[in-house]
Amino acid sequence: LDNAASRNITSYNTLGFYCDQDMLEIGVSTSDGKLTDVENQTHYDLWAQMQSPLLAGNNLPDMSDAVLNIYLNTEVNAINQDSSGWSGRRVKQANGIDLWYKRCFTRNPTTKAQITDQTQMKKSVIVFNRNASQSTYSILRTDPLEFGAGTAYQVRDLWKHANICT
Repeated sequence: LDNAASRNITSYNTLGFYCDQDMLEIGVSTSDGKLTDVENQTHYDLWAQMQSPLLAGNNLPDMSDAVLNIYLNTEVNAINQDSSGWSGRRVKQANGIDLWYKRCFTRNPTTKAQITDQTQMKKSVIVFNRNASQSTYSILRTDPLEFGAGTAYQVRDLWKHANICT
């Protein structure tokens, strides 16, 4: 991730050309043990956000229900499969928190016309905590997320499949 972010390789993403972050390690046992469910979700989120091919690196017949549900999350998969060709990228780092951002669903669902007003596009935002303990982060209007001034946004948790605030 640091390599992808520091070298800004996601800027080379375009339709038909995607940054391949290699296989997913979700549900894979290593000498250090397995990732927790939250770590697995975070790993999947970041790969989906960067529009990396979602290649399962685990033993499929031995997959737990929790791991299977990660792969079958249609909302996160939609972020990965978005036809904009615009990859997510890290836009801010502070105090062990990375902020990742991606423009999504940049076509009008009715007319299929391209949406060019960035304040009208849907956005995918990941607040990635690299700290060893739980942290909080408040998204600010000054964060580089292309929010329009005075515009209200609905926040959705794609793992809970629920809107959590506006």
